[in-house]
Amino acid sequence: RPVLYSGDVGTAKTVTIANFLKKLPAEKYTYLGINFSSRTTSLALQRNIEGTVEKRTKDTYGPAGGRKLVVFFDDMNMPKMDAYGTQQPIAL
Repeated sequence: RPVLYSGDVGTAKTVTIANFLKKLPAEKYTYLGINFSSRTTSLALQRNIEGTVEKRTKDTYGPAGGRKLVVFFDDMNMPKMDAYGTQQPIAL
């Protein structure tokens, strides 16, 4: 299920989530942590995600070994806005 964890600067949001995700059983879950910055592009994000999954059928991708993929996006507000006012990595 999608979760948005927000709070003020310096309140240990990243540390709290990272500690929780480290406790997930490795035989059931694959963890992917992605840190956004002002230089993050949608192509870089797509390649990062594609590098973690495998092709199952023609149009279906998923994590290896029948696991579930848990993705943690940190600093989602950081990607640079384009000329249209959108942040392409978030739109992806």
